Amino acid sequence: MHRFIHISLLLLFAVACYQSNAQVYELYKGDTINRVDAQMRKQGQWIYFYDDARTQVKMRGEFVNNKRVGLWVKYYQSGTRKHEVTYQKGKTIGPARFYYKNGIIREEGKWVVKHWVGEYRYYHENGKLSYEFFYNGEGERTGEQNYYYESGDLMINGTWKDGKKTGTLTEYYKDGTVKSEKVFEEGNYKQGQSSNFEKGEKPGGEIVKKKSEKLTFTGQYRKIGPTGLLLQRGYFKDGELYNGKWHFYDVNGNRYMTKVLEEKKVVKVIEYDDQDTTPTEKTPEN
Repeated sequence: MHRFIHISLLLLFAVACYQSNAQVYELYKGDTINRVDAQMRKQGQWIYFYDDARTQVKMRGEFVNNKRVGLWVKYYQSGTRKHEVTYQKGKTIGPARFYYKNGIIREEGKWVVKHWVGEYRYYHENGKLSYEFFYNGEGERTGEQNYYYESGDLMINGTWKDGKKTGTLTEYYKDGTVKSEKVFEEGNYKQGQSSNFEKGEKPGGEIVKKKSEKLTFTGQYRKIGPTGLLLQRGYFKDGELYNGKWHFYDVNGNRYMTKVLEEKKVVKVIEYDDQDTTPTEKTPEN
């Protein structure tokens, strides 16, 4: 009787030892996947599927002690890649790339836990660059930043510091001429120091004209008031506004009138409301 009890205890101990070392896994195309160890921790290669028949892979990557490591890839149901994200001990740290459904890269950079760090690029769906930023270690935009049209031509160029715009932000028309120059200081927009340009105007050097000086300048002329605000702006050739537009601004930096000249004569006057948005056109009497 005692011998029977002893043998039974040995068998129970052996079964317990076997169960403690047991692992659960699946087979997929001859490979071992989705393995869970005796401590119920995910290990090795894991593949998730869209369907029970396991014909459409949804996501795949590696686990070590229940934590994601290395490159994880997620797919659209069409089979093309949706994104690639790098993990370190269960945290998203490293190169990351996201795709459009057509397989073209949408955005790429280095992702650290909750934000981008370093160089970052976002693309139009045609594959051309849409914008390129640089992020500091805190995930704040810093340094030179650029935006592009779908054609690939530069649209906006400016500088950020610790997530705030600083200096002059220049916007371009598709033909490459300047559309606007907006001045910022620690993220604050300086309207009186900023300018908008008609398509085709070429901003040149800034000149502040004194009463005793004769203007012989060719290019963009800006008259600045004593407080530093823009008062007048126009494009001159050999010191004369022969053809083009002459813009006038009030003491708050808001444009209130534009005169259109043809062969040195004013052919149209455009007046604006306080918000510089509702123009009223007038034709001067001869």
